[in-house]
This record gives sequence, structure tokens and C-alpha cells, in this order.
Amino acid sequence: MGRAKGLYEKGRVLLEQCKELLTQYESRITIRQLYYRLVAAQVIPNSRKGYNTLLSNLARWRKDRLLPADAFCDLTRRVREVETWADLKSRLTDISYWRDLWEGQDQRLEVWCEKDALTTILEPICEKWLVPLFVCRGYASISSLNDSTERLSGKRILYFGDYDPSGVDIPRAAKAGVEFWGARDVDLDVIALTPEQIQEHQLPPVPPKTTDTRTAGFLAKNGQDTVELDALAPDVLARIVEEAIRTHIDLDTWKTEEIAEKREDRLLEAVKPLLVRLVTVVEEQIEQAQDDEKE
Repeated sequence: MGRAKGLYEKGRVLLEQCKELLTQYESRITIRQLYYRLVAAQVIPNSRKGYNTLLSNLARWRKDRLLPADAFCDLTRRVREVETWADLKSRLTDISYWRDLWEGQDQRLEVWCEKDALTTILEPICEKWLVPLFVCRGYASISSLNDSTERLSGKRILYFGDYDPSGVDIPRAAKAGVEFWGARDVDLDVIALTPEQIQEHQLPPVPPKTTDTRTAGFLAKNGQDTVELDALAPDVLARIVEEAIRTHIDLDTWKTEEIAEKREDRLLEAVKPLLVRLVTVVEEQIEQAQDDEKE
């Protein structure tokens, strides 16, 4: 009875901790993201068993309505469908336009993130500043490195990854990889996670992975445990991403392009009804020609 009560109390505390962490996010997150936050806080062990136990608990809590069913997003299972419109006129009224606001900037950027789980934090900021986001999911594949040749030449990569044996080595491998496959003049900055950020935000360590062959060298060089990028609070990570991007933007040039975009947006809105009218006129002409042929 005592053991059962203890397990119940432990589960109740974990549920409350999950609820508290979820309030820190403005959008849906992945279960993996929540898992790493719990690991970083040393609430649950960083192990397959710990992850599976969390999965089981989250499934039960959502079915029991203790957590919202839509609290999490699944980035691995997506619906793929073709966008359609009722007719050509509805398509014309739905036309949108984005100007290349990076025109005139000294160098274009691309954000690289080691972990898919953090997409929900990085993606809105990257979209805001029109910066491509690439999730390398650890070491980038040869295929992705080869595909990036033209895209990355002359760009600067802003890298975000764990502070662990692989996380600190991925930037070296990434830069060497893209250059090997033909990209030229590529710069790479490690934005996070750094020892300074770990100390500033008092991020809790997690034991290094004993299966990683780089662990011994990492510990010998750095002399400390590893830390997950997910341990950063979402607002802190978002601020770091935005500041890193803004550092490389000439805001006066950016604002000039924004003014031009707004002017062109107004022009597009004025043109839309003319396009719809043109389609109507052409439709009437085609119908008239068809009727004449029948006669």
C-alpha cells in the first residue's frame, strides 16, 4: 500500500511539473522537447526507460483529460496534400507576395539546429526574419551536405546544438562537409550552447553518453558534464536566436526594403480585381466563340 501511494504521489508531482513546463511555451511542442526539459531539470533519467515511461504517462493523462490532447505536436507524421482553390478567380484574389528583404545585406544567414524538437521555437523567428532553418538531426547526411552546395555558398551558418561530445563537434564536421561538397566562402558561428550560457543560466548537467566515442576526449578537454540545448527556457532560447540574427542585419537597409514591400503589396491589392475582371472578360469571349462555332 505504501509503495502504491508513493508511486501515485510521484506521478502526481510529475504531472504538475509537465503542466508548469507547458505554460512556458506559446505554441505546441514535441514530447521529445518536454522530455529533455525534464531530463535537464533532473526530474527523470536520460534513458530509454525514462522516455518510454513519460510517453506512457502522457498518453494516459491526455486520455483522462488531465492534459490537453493537443498539447503536443508530432513533427514526424504530417499530412501532405495539394493546395487547391474553387476556381481561377479565387486563386487570383489569394495571391500573396514576399519581397527579398535580405537584398542589400552584406551576408545571408542560415540557422542550423541539431535537434528537431526545438523547431517550434526556432521556426517562427526564422520565418520573421526570412532566414532558412535547417534541422541537421545530429551529423548532417552526405545527401543534405551535397544538396546545400549552391544554397550555402557565401552564407553564414548560425549553429545551435547540445554541449556534449557530438554537439560541439558537429559544427566542425558541418563546415568541413559543405566545403568538401563544393560550397565556398561559408562562415559558421556556434551560437548555442556555450559554457558561458550554461553558467549564466545555471543549466543542470546530464551524464555524458558512454556510447559516444568522443566522450573521453570531451571530458578531458572541457572537464565537465554535458548539457542539453533543451535545458534553456524557451523565451531565453528565442531571445538568443533573434539577437544572433539581428546582429548581422543592417536595419536601415532592411527598413528600406520593408517600405518597398508595403508599396508593392498595395500595388498587388489594386491589381487583383483587375485580374479577376480580365479573367471574366476572357471567359465571356471564349463562351461567345464557342457559341458562334455551334451556330
